[in-house]
Amino acid sequence: MGVVQDIRVRAHKKSLRQKLRQRVAPAGRQSVNLKNAKQLGLLFDADHPDTRKTVLAYAEKLRKQGKQVRVLGYLRELQEGESLGFRSFTKKDLDWAYRPKGNEVSEFMNKEMDLLLHLSL
Repeated sequence: MGVVQDIRVRAHKKSLRQKLRQRVAPAGRQSVNLKNAKQLGLLFDADHPDTRKTVLAYAEKLRKQGKQVRVLGYLRELQEGESLGFRSFTKKDLDWAYRPKGNEVSEFMNKEMDLLLHLSL
């Protein structure tokens, strides 16, 4: 890694630590697992079509179990006219410290979730 990239990564990690310190669990909050979670967020790398199919099939399986599921995928580049079937963000939606920004990311982050899963094959 170059010096500039090291600085960007350190800024990203510092920002993440600050955000985590700001989050306070509501009083009376209990542990949540996949079985009793009602609202789920799925975050994944959507660059590969096989991964997309797998994640969307898993999301559908969870929905059939009565869970509310939100899906957000990361793409290095969005192809013109490409229809994905889920919300996504690209490299252009990252700021200089690799923090995601934009409408899709904001909407995803501002929704209440019992559980957030980062899926990676």
